[in-house]
Amino acid sequence: MSNFTPGPWEVRSDYVIVAKTDEKIKTVVASVSGIKVNPERTKADARLIAAAPEMKGKLERAVGYIDALAELHDDFPFLKDFAQEIIALLRRIEGEDDYANGS
Repeated sequence: MSNFTPGPWEVRSDYVIVAKTDEKIKTVVASVSGIKVNPERTKADARLIAAAPEMKGKLERAVGYIDALAELHDDFPFLKDFAQEIIALLRRIEGEDDYANGS
């Protein structure tokens, strides 16, 4: 179960990521530092963070498709491994291992 602020998220002011929580209210999800040091990298980081909820959803869908393909095609054993890598990434996102907890 995800505890993060539901998406979609968007970038405001080049470095602040917000989520629309209702028609008039936006919740600040994050802000990326470094705008004065490296503005282009800061903007790129903000765009990447803002895309996180959508990427998570796509990964969840993709793992199902990859598993189904792996079942149909025994001659592509790497598909099961790839699905397991995605599942491990999703677990880190959900905080189910040490990586997500800062270890």
